[in-house]
Amino acid sequence: MDGAPRPPDLHFVFRNDITAPQRARSAVQSLLGGAEDSFVWEVTLATSELVTNVITHTTLGGEMSVWNAGPGIPLRIEVHDHESTRPHLAARPSAGGRGLRIVESVAAAWGVTPTLTGKLVWAEFSRPSG
Repeated sequence: MDGAPRPPDLHFVFRNDITAPQRARSAVQSLLGGAEDSFVWEVTLATSELVTNVITHTTLGGEMSVWNAGPGIPLRIEVHDHESTRPHLAARPSAGGRGLRIVESVAAAWGVTPTLTGKLVWAEFSRPSG
């Protein structure tokens, strides 16, 4: 292996439209084989929240990449958008504003990385053992 980054197992480009979260969930469920266990549910829930944040808080849509390397390696989701404003956990969420708290509750780790063209919000999920 040459040390080059591994291409994502799923790459999903979406516009700023209301169907994007559902289409992203479907794509992730297909990648994970459609199993209905807690791991798939958590990854799918976080996917929906991350894509919803993009279509709610930006105007151009974004891109999602997922790496599903297999046992012993966390699954990783990255969602890139073209807004540089960093998301934050709302101290007291109102009617909305719970998306990142949901991601935080189901992901093993998550974060935000600034990019030259906006930002990347990522989440990693530990696989169940056994």
